[in-house]
Amino acid sequence: LPSPSRVSRRLRTASANALMGLVIQHLQQRLVVAATLVGCWKIDAKGFPVNHFSKDRHAKSGWCSGRIARGYKLFLLIDANSLPVAWHVDSMNVAEVTVAHQLIEHIDRPGYVLADSVHDSNQLHEKAASKQLQLVAPRKEPTKPIGRRARSDARLRAIAMLETPVNRFGPALYNQRTEIERVFSRWTASDVGLDHLPGWVRTLPRVRRWVNAKILIALTLVK
Repeated sequence: LPSPSRVSRRLRTASANALMGLVIQHLQQRLVVAATLVGCWKIDAKGFPVNHFSKDRHAKSGWCSGRIARGYKLFLLIDANSLPVAWHVDSMNVAEVTVAHQLIEHIDRPGYVLADSVHDSNQLHEKAASKQLQLVAPRKEPTKPIGRRARSDARLRAIAMLETPVNRFGPALYNQRTEIERVFSRWTASDVGLDHLPGWVRTLPRVRRWVNAKILIALTLVK
């Protein structure tokens, strides 16, 4: 077997990264279920804090689990079958709504995207609408009036779906968003082991390779 240092050098090559991408793509295609006319996707993020005294220059401070922490985040998009469609790993200070613009580019048909209130922005609503998607995300401050600048048609439609008392479809649909949190829980508590960053996983390139390997394990465990 090659030494750990040699393995580390090989993993940094373009060919190794391309191989990892092809393996993940192959596993995703193996699990694809027949597409429906209208789909449903969920989007969320999971933080990986590191020690406050870490010398990791790529670890930044940002919002994580109700507090400010330093580290990295996994931004994830799953489909109606709880299978990962796209993901991105970045520093903790990168906003979830910013990465969401990249993730929804991987959606291939019309449908609904369920997200928490962090994703409630005019720009993301309009981006989703341009791909024939309806973003369903509650307002950050639902008791306050809707501002003049926050009145895009797609956002108003999402507000009507969630806040109209006689509309039961919107709340029932949005209740499915918590499935992505259960996906994170299963990956944390199972053999996948996506719970925290080991002490030797530092700097953004290494964190990305480690997370990709964990998601590859998760895909192989799907029956």
